[in-house]
Amino acid sequence: MFFSLVESPAESVLTVHRIREWGVSTTRHKVVKFLGFIRFLHIAYTVLPYLFDISFYLDSTVINKRFLTALLLTATAQAAQAETYRVDVWADNWFEFHINGERVAEDSVSITTERSFNAESFSFDASGPITLGLMAKDFKENDTGLEYIGTRRQQLGDGGVIAQIKNSNGDIVAVTDATWRCLVIHTAPLDKACADESNPVAGEGSCQFTAIDTPTDWSTPDFDDSQWLSAIVYSEQAVSPKHGYDDIAWTSEAELIWGPDLETNNTVLCRLSID
Repeated sequence: MFFSLVESPAESVLTVHRIREWGVSTTRHKVVKFLGFIRFLHIAYTVLPYLFDISFYLDSTVINKRFLTALLLTATAQAAQAETYRVDVWADNWFEFHINGERVAEDSVSITTERSFNAESFSFDASGPITLGLMAKDFKENDTGLEYIGTRRQQLGDGGVIAQIKNSNGDIVAVTDATWRCLVIHTAPLDKACADESNPVAGEGSCQFTAIDTPTDWSTPDFDDSQWLSAIVYSEQAVSPKHGYDDIAWTSEAELIWGPDLETNNTVLCRLSID
């Protein structure tokens, strides 16, 4: 109770005063809560439309377009189901294999190893479309393009590479053939008479050579290979594939490829895009 019939006049005045203070305090508290609610509504009315307006994020100085694009691309990539592919490669003498600009395999036998003929099998995971990149090198002692320099076996080398790619079901999805686009980045010698020189020197006489730098991002999907030539297909008789070649059960569709000249084209880059 707020007051009693037996209270003195002074006590009654004090009690009534307390009642008034309680009433004012309660009213003030309610007003503060009401104003807080009004402020919340104002903020919600101001902010909520932007949460559902993509243009806000595109125009924001905090979240820029590049960041948002990267975020969306990442989400899309994660949503795509990656598949496991198996690759078989044989090269005379050395190879490096790329997927969408990333190296995924390299010949386990150094190109400096004499008669480095071998086959390699490996796997990679990817979701389509896929750009395949294949760098292949024939052994050469130096920029003359020759082998066994200074011995009775001094000669021109010869290259050749073959590959097949299967999906997780074992189906062939790509093979080396004339549909690949290739670029020769090292040719030597420009005159095959260099092989008959008693003292062949790179860049002199018949032992001239040409070499260009490996193009940047040459194995990425966006690289422009329109100026590259179609791969040249060679028979087994022409390449005479050796150790490791018969260890692979090659599909009849897979073919040996190289640049225009098996003997003088020492380094070739080849690429193919598949869905």
